[in-house]
Amino acid sequence: MRLIAVAILLSSCALAQTGVPAVGCGPQDVAFTVSADKSQHPTPAPPEGEAVLYVFGTNRFPGWGFEGDLGVDGRWVGAVTRGRDYFVLPISPGEHHLCARVVSRTGPFLIPALKTDDTSNYFLRTKPGETYYLTLRVGRHSGFLQLLDPDKGKRLLASSTFTTSRIK
Repeated sequence: MRLIAVAILLSSCALAQTGVPAVGCGPQDVAFTVSADKSQHPTPAPPEGEAVLYVFGTNRFPGWGFEGDLGVDGRWVGAVTRGRDYFVLPISPGEHHLCARVVSRTGPFLIPALKTDDTSNYFLRTKPGETYYLTLRVGRHSGFLQLLDPDKGKRLLASSTFTTSRIK
């Protein structure tokens, strides 16, 4: 009887690790190409009936090639690669499940960086006409999402570089 209980326990642990995506994340095989664009600095107001989400990258390990990806409600929507990067996203009002993941590129001197599958989740309730500021902190092993107060977000926006990201 104990043997059966142990077998059931082990099989349930194996099923729990079968690559089920975290809440808010998209498919694991999606990758981005990220480009900084210092020629523009868009700061759009929320579109009629929607909200705006500014997403900032903060890299805790300058010199390492980490990318922070943001997922919203089960699909990847953008990425940042350096500290003081940002992208802007119109978002519908309501409840949203956000997900951050870190994708490792290379370390300094072309040393291969560590791979990570860690994700961070955040629940965000948006209202029409509102603007939200979110940091995606990129670390060696994980991404971390944090909502900023509007004053701090505006200050960070003024000193950040606009980026565009496209799915490869």
